[in-house]
Amino acid sequence: MKKFVTLYVLYLAIAFFLVDFEPMRKALHIESFYNSFIASLSAFFIHMLGIVVTATNDTLHLPHADMIIKFGCNGLEAVLIYLAGVFAYPAKSKLKIIYGIFGTIILEVINIARIALLAWTIEHYPKYFELMHTYLTQSIMIVLAFLAFLFYLQRVSDEKPSA
Repeated sequence: MKKFVTLYVLYLAIAFFLVDFEPMRKALHIESFYNSFIASLSAFFIHMLGIVVTATNDTLHLPHADMIIKFGCNGLEAVLIYLAGVFAYPAKSKLKIIYGIFGTIILEVINIARIALLAWTIEHYPKYFELMHTYLTQSIMIVLAFLAFLFYLQRVSDEKPSA
């Protein structure tokens, strides 16, 4: 357990250093590429809700507001929390990779749905946007990352770890 906690904290520190420390973030161009990708996918789903939207780089242009996709809004934070747990837990490398990929995809799909919900909120109930954005949907993403990790633990706990 001590090894898991140590690795988890180490992996989180490395991951957040790479994506949240501004000089590293700029050097890796994470915000420009990743956030633009998430904005483009989100625009597709927001359009399905009947809202006119265009995506320019990391910005969603809605009829009544613009939404900028930043770190914390792009789902990467929840993914990193999940992946740190997956790779810190002793399991077969193949399972870590498989569950890492599928967990990341699922969390990002949920995050894109979250962004679409926030767009719908800002268009129809703007006074609730800040509550939804800052407290409710962000907290839900962190809880879902934890639940995804618990699902992973349930699936791999009976497997013998690789050396």
